[in-house]
Order: sequence, then C-alpha cells, then structure tokens
Amino acid sequence: DRAYHNEIGSLISGTYDMCFVIKENYVSHKIPTQTKRQSPVHVAIKSLEPGEGKYFWIGTYSGLYKINNEEIVYRSDSDDEWQQSVYSILENNDNSLWLGTLNGLWEYKNGEYSSFGKKNKLLSHRINALYKNNNNLFVGTKGKGLIVVDLNDYSTKVINTENGLSSNSVTSIAGYKKEIWIGTNKGVNRLKFSNNTLESISRIDNGQGLKGDEINQILID
Repeated sequence: DRAYHNEIGSLISGTYDMCFVIKENYVSHKIPTQTKRQSPVHVAIKSLEPGEGKYFWIGTYSGLYKINNEEIVYRSDSDDEWQQSVYSILENNDNSLWLGTLNGLWEYKNGEYSSFGKKNKLLSHRINALYKNNNNLFVGTKGKGLIVVDLNDYSTKVINTENGLSSNSVTSIAGYKKEIWIGTNKGVNRLKFSNNTLESISRIDNGQGLKGDEINQILID
C-alpha cells in the first residue's frame, strides 16, 4: 500500500516490515515497524491513511500503528492489547477511525475499540475497503458484497451479485459526485445513486477492453 501525504510532501510506501519515505524520487529514510521479537509477517503493512498534520495511520497484520514526525507513537498491539489484521482505515473529522479488519468493522474512538460485527453479522466478515459519502459508510467485504451503513441509525443495505454487482468480493472503493466505483476480483462496477437510492450498476471488465479483471485499487483523477 502507499499513501501520499501533502503536509510532508512525501510518498509513503508500506512493506512487510517497514515504511519507506520517498522524497524527490529517492528513498530518504525508513521507518521500521517490527521489533526483534516479531516476525516480519506479523507486522506486514496492509493499509495506510494520512491524518491531519504530519501523522499517518498504518494498518498491519497485528494491529493499528500511528506514525508522527517519522516515529511510531502508538501501537494497538502493545499499548492497548488490541490485535486485528487491519485492511482499511478511514479517519473522521472528529479524529475517530473506522477500521476494516479480518474480523469485520471496528471503530476506534476516544481511545476505545468497538466491534460492529457483534451487533450486525453482515459487518463481521473480512473488510477490504471503506469509503464515506455524506452520512453513509460504504463497506467492501470479501465474499458478502458491498454493505452500505446509514450512520444516522446504523441500518444496513446490501449490494451484491443479486443486484448486479459483478462479484461479492470487493477490493476497493472510490467516489465521484453521485457515483461510486467498486473494484472487485471480476472487474470494475460503477454505481449511480439518486437520493441515497441505487439507480443502476454498470460493469467494466475484459469484455470492454480491461486488461485484467483482478482489481486491487481505484483512483479517480
């Protein structure tokens, strides 16, 4: 995973055991994320999320890390004994976090972790991608499709192959105006909404010239 942080002006690249900070097309330095007691596979970086100022969040196989001024200032596995494989991170305006993990959706707020998978089985499966639009949280799962959470009352709607999604394994989500773009293991889907109601789903795959159907990440320019 990679994240570009405007405040730092750097490209942050995450690997199995450290972050590389790239400035002006060269690696300026490295930020180790493993300890001597850990195997690199346990801290493999799966997600990156820039925050306000000069800090950013790292999701690893063993938990959530916070990097500030190029140093680790928080580790959930040791500081709070919270260990989950974190595949997606989304920061809110109040500095709370939505976390997509191997074991569903979690919230990190005021120093505490809350599992939404315990309240709703739909949110207990592996989550690969998160995207927030207005007061809706779009949750991309591995095998259960796209789940839309209304953050007003935490009600959920499911969009899957029965609705026209090309696959129930969602890998990435991006938004543009009233459109939500979904990357899956079977191509790209464009979802159009009107007043929070799904109007249509269109599909782009190798039949439309896509070189491969396995989508890892989407960026809207």
